[in-house]
Amino acid sequence: MDFIEASDVLVAKALALPQLVQIARAEVRARTELLNKWRTRAEQAASAAGTMVKGGKSIPSIRNEIDKVMRKWPNDVRSRYQKELTRSYNLARVAGWKKATGQTTGSLQYGTPNFTEQIKKAKPKPGVAINPTFDLLDEAAVADLHQDQMVWIGRHYDKNVRDTIRNTVRPEVIRGVSAAEGGKRMREAVLAQLGKISVPGGFNGTDAQYFEGLAANAITNARVRGQIRSFSEIQIEQYELVNPLDRRTTEICQHMNGKVFSVEVAVNHIEKLSGATDPDFVKANHPWLSFKQVQAISPQAGHVSKRDSDALARAGIPLPPFHFRCRTTVDAH
Repeated sequence: MDFIEASDVLVAKALALPQLVQIARAEVRARTELLNKWRTRAEQAASAAGTMVKGGKSIPSIRNEIDKVMRKWPNDVRSRYQKELTRSYNLARVAGWKKATGQTTGSLQYGTPNFTEQIKKAKPKPGVAINPTFDLLDEAAVADLHQDQMVWIGRHYDKNVRDTIRNTVRPEVIRGVSAAEGGKRMREAVLAQLGKISVPGGFNGTDAQYFEGLAANAITNARVRGQIRSFSEIQIEQYELVNPLDRRTTEICQHMNGKVFSVEVAVNHIEKLSGATDPDFVKANHPWLSFKQVQAISPQAGHVSKRDSDALARAGIPLPPFHFRCRTTVDAH
């Protein structure tokens, strides 16, 4: 992964690839890291469970061993994940700065450009762009970003997986078969279960789908915070929510597209959530509402009025993400 990152960075620099293309690539690297390291630990946990069954170990001891192995995963991914968050924040700062200072007129809406195709099209651009100066405020923002986004990583196994493992590792799986066959069955059962993710009251799908969404939302947070920071620094007064509006766009994001808020509102909202260590606090202050709930707050799609925007801000949704794998972001208005 280090080699891939180094190659991406060198190519992006040599060909002056847009910041948004580089952010999309960072998201791919982040989700690949999460998934690969999860599957490595899942294989270790499943193999350990199978071996312990063959050795006649108790069900509670097998469960404890699986917990022990899977709880190592957050530390496996921490460094790379935080590095991609930092890179995305910094790239978003530059993208927001360029838009706010008129160096580019392109939209900052969320797309996921194909990195290879962008390389084919890219041509080195002469001249030096004026970029923001990163300071202590940025260092603090990145530190907060690391802390509040790692909350979902650090508690993932215990909150979303551990109970299902308890239901999987049970005597019935190995009853009536030899130790060798029991070990094989247990290994397969544990590995299959660790390949599924079920979030209480939320996501239910494969590990690949879950980590894709987790990385997407983390990078969206990094991107939004970086762009808002640049808008604030340049004294842009308002920002607009933007979405690709393609066949993948949800009803909520179609409804929110085009709505306008003050940058001050965004800054205050980010400060309120930054560095949060309690997922319930985040959910209470930045809820993921249903489409009907959003409509009840703001009946009309697109920008309507300041009163409309203020109502959405009070509800805790002046900024994306608005749902899992949300692709809405912000642009200067």
